[in-house]
Amino acid sequence: MPEVPPEFGADGAGRCGSGPGAAGPYLPRGTPAPRRRIDERARVPSGDRMGRRPGAQRGQHLTCTGPSVACMTKKTADVTWPRANARRLARQGLTAPGTPRLTAPAAVAGAMLGAHAQVLSAGELSVALRLPPGATRADVRHALWTDRTLVKTYGPRGTVHLLPTADLPMWTGALSAVPAGKNPWPDGVRMTPGQTDEVVAAVRDALAGEPLTVDELTEAIVARTGAWAGERVMEAFQDKWPRWRQVTHTAAHRGALAFGPNRGRNVTYTSPGITPMDGQDALPALVHRYLRAYGPATPGDFARWLGAPPAWAARLFTDLAAGDRITEVTFEGAPAWVARGDASFPDREPARGVRLLPYF
Repeated sequence: MPEVPPEFGADGAGRCGSGPGAAGPYLPRGTPAPRRRIDERARVPSGDRMGRRPGAQRGQHLTCTGPSVACMTKKTADVTWPRANARRLARQGLTAPGTPRLTAPAAVAGAMLGAHAQVLSAGELSVALRLPPGATRADVRHALWTDRTLVKTYGPRGTVHLLPTADLPMWTGALSAVPAGKNPWPDGVRMTPGQTDEVVAAVRDALAGEPLTVDELTEAIVARTGAWAGERVMEAFQDKWPRWRQVTHTAAHRGALAFGPNRGRNVTYTSPGITPMDGQDALPALVHRYLRAYGPATPGDFARWLGAPPAWAARLFTDLAAGDRITEVTFEGAPAWVARGDASFPDREPARGVRLLPYF
């Protein structure tokens, strides 16, 4: 396992919000963003769009002032697509499945930053194919339902993922700190922030015991909040769902809900039994993990992957760069970022061959 920078701690959790150059603050969900606009590319006083003086060598940048991320460093490494792909494939376990650090399902899911599991069999296959030869989907199911080293829950973009259980405090802390997007539900269906808080509290209380099916959880929520939460007003799959289900992923992001084992053909929900990390610590930790897995990347890349507002992601990267928590590189002629101290890329070409990956 590569060394984690000291400010992230042994568990990779960030320690921002205090000390010289501390990053943040990062806005909690629903808090209006400051009225300033930051472009992902450098705002520079002169020279080309990369911030170089006329005649400067590639990779040599100006020392400039202001909040722009690209003005935070003088020198950057040059990274090409072949070198980036070689590192990404290796770190994702796609060049040599079962490498020493990827011998367990939780380690694989952690390296991937979650395995998409909207269709559970797809998530199982995605993980199993990266394990040592001979591993099957049964090994992943064992980790999920017996060892509980994996958890099935709502991850980035509000979609279902398999995540390492040990990482869930970081995930929930970070996801609950992402500003909410526009609520897509119409008037008469849409829940207010206050109603959302009521439902999440009811979910947390109801799932403190045994796992519940959707119908059982609906009854428990209505008993704790009122009939409005169970009104079948949400159009879904030629049916109508109770109103509370529009915030299912929000309850998961706040650490109140995760998937339990199916009861016959019925989905169940359960309490993950964790306390979310503070968002000020969780967000830098998630960016660090993301850049290790997918870097070089831009704030826009991170925003699309996470399902977050681009302007918010740009501010987050700006603050992390100002605190020397991420490192700028030149990626095919444009600025991008990697985790601090993680700017080494292999010189070799990516591995050749074909790997068949399922669904997502």
